[in-house]
Amino acid sequence: MTGTLTYKGKPVPNVLVHFEPESGRPSTGRTDDKGHFKLEYDPKSSGAVRGKHKVYVTLPPGGPAPGQEDTRSAETKEMLAKYGPDSSKVEVTVEKDSKEVKLEWE
Repeated sequence: MTGTLTYKGKPVPNVLVHFEPESGRPSTGRTDDKGHFKLEYDPKSSGAVRGKHKVYVTLPPGGPAPGQEDTRSAETKEMLAKYGPDSSKVEVTVEKDSKEVKLEWE
């Protein structure tokens, strides 16, 4: 499952997007410069389990990915505060045929 994360209409680079199901293993994806991510369930499987997920973002450990600049602006910091693990109210339901999700946050 893939997706795109935007905040206030702009792509959000270099954050981890977490899909945490009500039960079972969570999935995580790292955004690229255009806000695109691919969810990884485990080292051998991509996607996410079916059902309702809490969605939140965190900073990746160790700083930017190779080849990426640290572009954390004031807006990115604001977004992390609004949509972090303790504050996010975003829920997404993953269906059997879910292939792409657009997270357009304000």
